[in-house]
Amino acid sequence: AGVDPYHYDPDKAKALLDEAGWTDTNGDGVRDKDGLELQLRYFDRSTGDASATTGYITDWLRDVGIATEVSTFDEDSLTALQSKGEYDLFTWGWTPFVDPDQMLSYMTSANVATDPEAGGYNDANWCNPEYDALYDAQHVELDPAKRADQVQQALQVFYDDAPYAVLYKADLLMAIR
Repeated sequence: AGVDPYHYDPDKAKALLDEAGWTDTNGDGVRDKDGLELQLRYFDRSTGDASATTGYITDWLRDVGIATEVSTFDEDSLTALQSKGEYDLFTWGWTPFVDPDQMLSYMTSANVATDPEAGGYNDANWCNPEYDALYDAQHVELDPAKRADQVQQALQVFYDDAPYAVLYKADLLMAIR
């Protein structure tokens, strides 16, 4: 509730790229600036539903003049590359738990990898003190309504900062004993 969703707006994207000085000077369909073509390293994983999105993401980027070099990896290899920050874009999937605490903890500043060889859950290397404070507060809150509000506030901060672009939500049915 209260979320103002992002919408696909290629005209706005083109205008922002033009404003930033990225134009297609040689007519090849890819924007460039100062002799550098706007091409992103896009890493996809070979398992799960995430790879189903690759086609339309590359199409959307191409529509605004951004080229992609797509490489596909198994999850272990992709995790290692993410930890080292050797990507421009990557596609991943998460399956959250019934209680949001653990999933929320992954994106705290404390989970940013300090050792590229070890990796970490915060693969976007995103830090936000407001999010961290909301995570800490909900982690110990006993009033369910107050905690739900803190969780929603944390999710709004995450959404507004956009360290991830959430592409879809898979409906899952889980039975827990």
